[in-house]
Amino acid sequence: MRIVSEYKKTLLLTLLILLIGALALGGLYFQSATYLISDGENGKEITTRKGTVAEVLAAAEIKVSEHDLISPALNEPVENGTEIKITRAKPYQVLVETEVKQIFSTATNFQNVLSSVEAKNVALPLNHSNETPLLAADGKLNFKDGEKETAVELTATDTLATALTKADLQLSAIDEVALTNANGKLSLDIVRVTRGNVSEEIEIPVETQVRETASLYEGQERVVSEGAAGTTKITYYRHLRGGQKVVDKEIGRTTAVEAQPRIIEKGTKKRPRENQATTNATQNEAGQPAPTAVSGDIWSALAQCESGGNPATNSGNGYYGMYQFSLPTWQAVGGTGLPSEASAAEQTHRAQILQARAGWGQWPACARKLGLL
Repeated sequence: MRIVSEYKKTLLLTLLILLIGALALGGLYFQSATYLISDGENGKEITTRKGTVAEVLAAAEIKVSEHDLISPALNEPVENGTEIKITRAKPYQVLVETEVKQIFSTATNFQNVLSSVEAKNVALPLNHSNETPLLAADGKLNFKDGEKETAVELTATDTLATALTKADLQLSAIDEVALTNANGKLSLDIVRVTRGNVSEEIEIPVETQVRETASLYEGQERVVSEGAAGTTKITYYRHLRGGQKVVDKEIGRTTAVEAQPRIIEKGTKKRPRENQATTNATQNEAGQPAPTAVSGDIWSALAQCESGGNPATNSGNGYYGMYQFSLPTWQAVGGTGLPSEASAAEQTHRAQILQARAGWGQWPACARKLGLL
């Protein structure tokens, strides 16, 4: 019995020692500690039990994302008085090659934001009012504004606003600007954007109107009025990006100047018989014989009346040749050079073209003498 009693004493003593050790360890585990949590510009002091960074942040009800930078790391145990620093990651929309992607970065300048993207060509669109520094260190930055390209010396503290001032550039409220890393070369790219209404004028073509007249023979015609083109004013809503049309929508049009028609008269009067025309062609207004047409050819009679039949006639008054062409009229029927320098056959050919277009009224005096009008 004495042996059993000694055994019980030993067992109780052992259990008591174990209990005291466990209580001691538990006291150490649940021992309180004070920590300073720096979250950007905000600081917070918290007193809680000792543990890891993650447990301290949970006790402080501070949430972090997988993109945030926490020091010490979340799984690190921390001692009393430890400062826990949180650097929040910001989201950015970047153009990687031709694809828009969202990235997160804790970088304090835009150059390092771009450096975190593994691609040959990356562009980071910038808000005009953003005050984040552009560069990681002092240096030159290339500015691209359309066809113009300029290198500007910047410091590590220069923002978009101060950099534009140094480059002597201004942005409109809708201009686009991006920091670009193309094959390791950094540049600030500006795309000019315009939006608004613009007006343009287009020509209204001349329409031809043909009407009949008994004052001309059948087969004859003359131009009463050459007419004049009109103009239409068209208003567009136009959106240009980098000089290229993004939207170009017509929103209205008005006639600025009315077009005037070209009016041609065509004869309906029956022609006289050939012998009557020949008889008329051989007399002038006084009833005296006029130069006789060669073989009864009315064109010879007309040439004789206009110029004495001389193809080289140059009277010095702006009219040339057998049929006394003005230079603009000669050119209008396909002639080149001076009419007086062309052959008699060509002059007659051009005169026939003119008569077919405008009638005998092109030679009013002689045509009347010859009975053609």
